[in-house]
Amino acid sequence: MWVTNCIGAGTSSRLGVLDASKCLPTYNSEQRLCFQFVGLMAGGDEALWKVKEGIEDSAKSGCDNLISINLDPQVDVAIGIASSGRTPYVIGGLRYARQLGCLTIGIACTEPRKMSTILHSDKQPIVMHSIAAIVGPEVITGSTCMKAGTVTKLILNMISTGRMIHLGKTYGNLMVNVWVSNVKLQAQGHRLIRTVCKDMTLTNISLNNLIATCGGSVKLAIIVLHNQWTV
Repeated sequence: MWVTNCIGAGTSSRLGVLDASKCLPTYNSEQRLCFQFVGLMAGGDEALWKVKEGIEDSAKSGCDNLISINLDPQVDVAIGIASSGRTPYVIGGLRYARQLGCLTIGIACTEPRKMSTILHSDKQPIVMHSIAAIVGPEVITGSTCMKAGTVTKLILNMISTGRMIHLGKTYGNLMVNVWVSNVKLQAQGHRLIRTVCKDMTLTNISLNNLIATCGGSVKLAIIVLHNQWTV
């Protein structure tokens, strides 16, 4: 299993949680499968809807949050998200991840970026790969939930989308690994099957039965139909 852990505070962390949460319905990427995205937020889950600005000033909290999920340098990647490039919570988490030997990535919207200049005990930067998206002044000065937030979401989307494509969770630009968990996604599963298997004439009821027989896997249902197998 490969695990990407996105850590941040405020808007940055909410975007990390948002990107991580959409991987399950879009790619059926859960813990039991081969790849997982995890969003960690300063202040915990409650901070998603209740502002907890002060917690981002604690580097120790960032470290403690990563300790609590038992990082494994063999499989874990830590992505620190901080528009300013200097949020203590994020820096604390990245420092700990780097000490363990995890791959670390920093996303910021400013130059220079403090988290890219801080050195680990071996005199190497705590951020191994740095991404700087310079968006310029915000419409409301200092409100990084605006342009900086928008570009951060685009970067996170590119990382997770690229990784999922690399893992074979798509067919071309089709999300054939979709998790069919509601009526909308069920209809999408039908459209995906009909798009790939163009000569197929099964009814919606027959498609539902096939998907159910395939354990809810649209991808497997496509393979079965394409090869004219029976299940």
